[in-house]
Amino acid sequence: MIILDAVTDGKVLCGDSRVFDDVRDRVRRYIEGKGLVRTKSGWFPKDMVK
Repeated sequence: MIILDAVTDGKVLCGDSRVFDDVRDRVRRYIEGKGLVRTKSGWFPKDMVK
């Protein structure tokens, strides 16, 4: 799940930003598809978080 944190919080420091944008889009689709939400303790399915 650290990858989700890195991609959602990250920014491009060097290289082709289009590659990072593609990865960020894929991560967003993954998060939405799995129904995840971010908490202080990590990423959890929406139905597990109050």
